[in-house]
Amino acid sequence: MPPGARPQHRRRPPPPKSNALRNTLIAIAALVAITGAGLVALSFAFPGDIVRNRIVDEVKNRTGRDLTVAGPVTFAAVPSAHVSLADVSLSGPAGMEGPPLATMQSLDVSVALWPLLWREVVVESVVVKNPVFNLVVDANNRNNWSLRDRRAAGATPVRLAQAASPQETATDADATPTTFDALQRHDISSISLNDLTIENGTLRYTNAITQKSHEATALNAKVAVRSLSNPATANGQFDYRGETIAFAAELGAIEPLLRNSSSRIALNLTSSPFNATFEGSVFPANNEAEGSLTLNAASLAKTAAWLGANVPRSAQFGTLSATGQLRSAGKTHTISNTTLTVNGASATGEVTLDTSDERPRVHGTLAIADLNLNTFVAPPPDAAPGSPRSTTEAGEGIEAPAPQGTRVNGYTARGGWSEDPIRLTALAAANADLKLDIGNVLYKDLKLRNARVLLGLSDNVLKATIEDAALYNGRGRGFVVLDGRNADTAHVGLNFTLENVALRPLLQDAAKLNWIEGQGNATIAVAGSGAHQRGIVETLAGTADVKVAKGAVIGIDVNRMAESLADGNFKGLKTQPGDKTAFSALTATWKIDQGVATNNDLKLMSDVVQASGAGAVVITEQSLDYTIRPKLAGAQDGKGLGGIEVPVRVSGSWEKPNYKADVGGAVDELGKRLKGKDAGEIVDELIGKDSKGESKAKKLLDKLFR
Repeated sequence: MPPGARPQHRRRPPPPKSNALRNTLIAIAALVAITGAGLVALSFAFPGDIVRNRIVDEVKNRTGRDLTVAGPVTFAAVPSAHVSLADVSLSGPAGMEGPPLATMQSLDVSVALWPLLWREVVVESVVVKNPVFNLVVDANNRNNWSLRDRRAAGATPVRLAQAASPQETATDADATPTTFDALQRHDISSISLNDLTIENGTLRYTNAITQKSHEATALNAKVAVRSLSNPATANGQFDYRGETIAFAAELGAIEPLLRNSSSRIALNLTSSPFNATFEGSVFPANNEAEGSLTLNAASLAKTAAWLGANVPRSAQFGTLSATGQLRSAGKTHTISNTTLTVNGASATGEVTLDTSDERPRVHGTLAIADLNLNTFVAPPPDAAPGSPRSTTEAGEGIEAPAPQGTRVNGYTARGGWSEDPIRLTALAAANADLKLDIGNVLYKDLKLRNARVLLGLSDNVLKATIEDAALYNGRGRGFVVLDGRNADTAHVGLNFTLENVALRPLLQDAAKLNWIEGQGNATIAVAGSGAHQRGIVETLAGTADVKVAKGAVIGIDVNRMAESLADGNFKGLKTQPGDKTAFSALTATWKIDQGVATNNDLKLMSDVVQASGAGAVVITEQSLDYTIRPKLAGAQDGKGLGGIEVPVRVSGSWEKPNYKADVGGAVDELGKRLKGKDAGEIVDELIGKDSKGESKAKKLLDKLFR
């Protein structure tokens, strides 16, 4: 190197270009190509028997149930892992007879491939076609739908592998219980179910203990579960008893349920018979649910009939609405803070349904402000007997005569009593024990206030006990019994005691009787049976006892009649509007047999008149034929008429009875007093002559015997 010259640095050649990224991409592409080709080949070559056997073994291992795949099995790996099973059935529990828990025409499952590399299970779709789910409760009260993970329950001992060396041991031991954390690590760490579709399913429920069964058909539903920690949704519809019910449900998350914790739930049911919503929480560890419930029905009668209740045609059940807080724990379900409204009558309180026994039991307490029973019963017909039925009953465009009486819009009556069949089969639905506090009760025209009522229902027999009620200025108590143990015949009995009630308005409102007034006590005990209302009345039997103080018989004036007799005024013996005979006491006992009430011991007492009475009230025809025999207690105007009796016959319908004086009895009494004297002479002595000196007796006798 020459002196002073700078050293010359040789330029290094540039490093060769790196092929790492390119090689990596090539490697990945090759892997994808090889894997794809393998999966494609696998999808054509993978034996279906391997898939079938693995699934069957896994189900057996987890649940102890037998999964049968009678049809072909296909498997495809691209574009998603897809398994299709045909003719599938899942058995019930071992040792329990009955149909399979589930059968289905086909089960198709598609799982996304790429998420599996990250141990995420994304189920793209599950399609279940024509499934039939059979839910059964056998005679031993076992059900076939409770599934348990046998690994979690430790039901199946696991034989360890043969020891690799003498120092290692091999034993049989129960599997370690599978906790949710273990399941999360190994089985369902990130399951996502995008679309579960059920097509044309059938759901059957059969209970060998209650001998009841239900079936829902045409079940079509879609379920989506984004992840275990996100809300799950389901919606669809099914047919039940000829009606289509749509449903929409949302579950807050599945993960808390797997941890035996609570999760939020919202359920909405929509149908023609009713609409219902529930929003609250479920607690699977204790088999509990709690939340707000709302129920509405446009026609309670139609809804009850749709559910299988035998509702009389004469019953009028309108709208129904119910709201409250529902708490369900096992087989006990309580709705509190409830408001129940039927036909405008509202009740508040708490009701509990206990399903632990063979027959459900209802008990609770309700307060009702106003209860108008007339809104629940069709009014009696007002058409004349023999009038044709409406075309809606007889058939389109057909006029038909009403059988045995009047039929108006399905209501048949004769003698004022309905002949519509009475069926008490609804009493078999449950047992009950209810306490009711009712502010005002109205039935037809009968009124009660502040009634405390106990409703007891047991083995098809309903007993309604009125512990106390205010009515017509007095008090009342008693009970009514409806016995529905015979499906074709209703048995009815009642026993009532009335204290210090105002009889005239009570009898007017209860039976259209308007011929006695006063404060009275009464007891009545009757019973009857029949296929309809009239049949019950025709068999009615029992007793009644009436005691009245300080009252009056309406329709006759015995005092005026006596004065007329004394004056020889025959026309004055006829009753006039506003007539009444006051009394200080009245007593009577009645015997009722085959719908006819008879009496022969009526006693009426006052300072002026005493009376006896006998006759019959024909309840079956709502008519009466009764004779009252008033007798003057002493001399009348100094004429010596004491003891003369003027019978009055009361007959006809309850609403418009006829009053007719039987003067023949008075003449007989006068004849007894003639004692052989000239009739005109003795009558003149008794009743005198008129202002012109003419004989009143002659006038009277002429009129009596003309």
